[in-house]
Amino acid sequence: MFSKKCLKLTNLCLTALFFVISIAEIIYGAYIVASLYKINREETLGNQYLVVPSLSLILFGITVLSLTVLGCCSFCKEVSCCVNMYSSMLLILAVLQILIGVCSILKFASTDTADVTSHVQEDFSYLFAHYYDEENAKMVDTIQRDLRCCGVYSPLDWRIGLPTSCCEDNDNENYCYINSPYLHDTGCVEILSKLILYWNSTIGYISLAIGVTEVLVSMLGFSLGCGRFKDYYYQV
Repeated sequence: MFSKKCLKLTNLCLTALFFVISIAEIIYGAYIVASLYKINREETLGNQYLVVPSLSLILFGITVLSLTVLGCCSFCKEVSCCVNMYSSMLLILAVLQILIGVCSILKFASTDTADVTSHVQEDFSYLFAHYYDEENAKMVDTIQRDLRCCGVYSPLDWRIGLPTSCCEDNDNENYCYINSPYLHDTGCVEILSKLILYWNSTIGYISLAIGVTEVLVSMLGFSLGCGRFKDYYYQV
């Protein structure tokens, strides 16, 4: 009986943990999606699957969030069929999440990322070339300010004059020039590429870790749902 109670408590605690994790997945995934849409064109997001890992993270988060309600009710009421259904659905979800995680790692954490980098370069070069447009200017300035970068490859890309976003914040509006000590001397394409690859590869590792944990929890759920310990009470 003690083992059954211990197993039940463990499942409840892990299900509660999944509730918190699923909310974190949704928030983090939404943040990455919003960030990617700010710095990439839709064609690049679709062709390079840059947004797939983060959208998958949101979808998995919403699904797990719904499953945790079923799981908590099933474990509290000790309804075997519901526990088994919860465990089955969690196992299927875990397998999918592991597959997405592995694909993301292979796609974005591998050494051959030149294709992704070239598309990021193309997108930022487009924004840079159309800096005269107010929306593009805001986007370029935000990227340069937040990521502490300047130009496509270097500050030398600004042939007319450097915008203030190329330098650290300073009260002097005329402080941003090519030899300024406050200048961001790294090009934005290099930083953007590394950041996007880091985001998506991180999501891959997160999905893989959560998927493996979900497999273990589903196995514990099957153990409880199938009544492996139901005879223990009578043996004590």
